Amino acid sequence: MNDIHIAINVRGGLCNRLNTLSCAIALINSDVALWGGRIEAYWEPHEECGAEYDQLFQPIPMKDFRVSRINRPWLRHARKRNFYYPKLFRLFAFDVSFTNSEIRNKDICEVVKGKRRIYIEGDNEFCQHSMKHSLATYFQPVSTINQRIEGITKLYSKRTIGVHIRRTDHSDAIQNSPLEAFTSKMDEELRLRPSTTFYVATDDHDVKQQILIKYPNNVISPDWELRRDTLEGMRDAVADLYCLGKTCEIWGSHKSTFSIDAAALYDIPLIMVHRKALAR
Repeated sequence: MNDIHIAINVRGGLCNRLNTLSCAIALINSDVALWGGRIEAYWEPHEECGAEYDQLFQPIPMKDFRVSRINRPWLRHARKRNFYYPKLFRLFAFDVSFTNSEIRNKDICEVVKGKRRIYIEGDNEFCQHSMKHSLATYFQPVSTINQRIEGITKLYSKRTIGVHIRRTDHSDAIQNSPLEAFTSKMDEELRLRPSTTFYVATDDHDVKQQILIKYPNNVISPDWELRRDTLEGMRDAVADLYCLGKTCEIWGSHKSTFSIDAAALYDIPLIMVHRKALAR
């Protein structure tokens, strides 16, 4: 399986995109005999992620993989706005095209067998290969974002726990990881270890205010920009993710990729906070 070129249109929110790129890295590092070939990921900004990859992260130091800005119209997501013409052009530019959901549970060797130019549109994992190293091994924020991270993490105590309370449009997290489940766990932690501090990450301003009022001396929670369709908002999103990842452990929200990826940055423990714990 030589001379294969896989082009990936990377879409979705920040962590969905990191998951797609992680799959590509895992595939290159696996024992699958794909190479001499290469994978090129094309990062397409939109309302869920209003920044280019190189505005957020340093280049990934790998020979057969890179993340680029979209430089060809047929690499873009086909939609009503562009009359779906990228999908038509891809019929000529590639041997085959897939969405990540179409091939996620298939053998990638069989998927690309006999093909040289493959297009994948991904908003999450597209194969069953997983990375053998922590996410931060490959994804390093640019210096301006690193400065923000360092400015917050220097405030951490000897025991700072990351608390990620996902709200807004994530119905699973709202239903299964209610605010009272987090505060109950925080109360118990402070009863046992009063000097514990918490780095609280949330996409809900009202939740943040409730937490700051309840625990005025034990919470670190910067006033990050919560919009994700702007460059500044995305810089803050990356800083928020890495600040969460630099705690000693994370208490996360049900089915949240942000919780999962924050823990995977440096391979720290992740405990999902669930409603059922309140009944104990």
